[in-house]
Amino acid sequence: MNDILFRILICVAYVAAAALFRYALPYLRQKLKNTKYEFIVMAIEDAVYGYEQMIQGAGLGPKRKELVKDFAAKICRESGIEITDEQIELIIESAVQGMNATKAA
Repeated sequence: MNDILFRILICVAYVAAAALFRYALPYLRQKLKNTKYEFIVMAIEDAVYGYEQMIQGAGLGPKRKELVKDFAAKICRESGIEITDEQIELIIESAVQGMNATKAA
């Protein structure tokens, strides 16, 4: 009887391990990937707000944008996050629009 119970437990363990590798690991990988993306979005938004406060004046938007792009590229390199310049620019534009909407409200 103990031998049969032991074999059933082994089969259950195999099924559980297969389910883990089939469903749980891809889910965790996706969650980690989303976490990295959220990290870089928050870092870029913080940089936009920070450079807006540090560098004030008319016509300095392109300078601030370049500084934020350089900062974002550095953070991505250090964190091992692969992101294109176009993606960085879109995140910057989104952060600027959000900041301007907050100011207008």
